[in-house]
Formats: sequence, structure tokens, C-alpha cells
Amino acid sequence: MVAVENWGELFRCFVGPAARMNLKRLDLGVHFEMVLPEDQPLGDNDPALKSMKEAARQLGLELDIEG
Repeated sequence: MVAVENWGELFRCFVGPAARMNLKRLDLGVHFEMVLPEDQPLGDNDPALKSMKEAARQLGLELDIEG
């Protein structure tokens, strides 16, 4: 698990250099697990959630929301 504040380091230290290595193939993956406080449910019309859904669609990512 990498802390949010260190994600830039992942790109600087791994993603960028790997992309320049003339690899035959480079597969990258990411997994987000977000847990809301029980007293703050997230509605389907929440702007942040709508934005994430649209971004996932445009990037061809799978977005699973459990509730």
C-alpha cells in the first residue's frame, strides 16, 4: 500500500523509467478501496462519484461500487 502523498514517487521512480525501457509489454494496474464513514452515505448524484464514473468510462476502467 502506498500513501496518497507518495503517489508521485511511484510515477517518478517506476512508471516513467519503465515506460522508457523499450519493453515488449508494460501492464500497469491500480486498486482503490475507499470506505466512507457510516454517517456519511454517498448518493448516486454526488458530483465526485459522477466524475469518477465518467473518468472510468473514458479510460476503459472497471468501477465497482459496493453499498
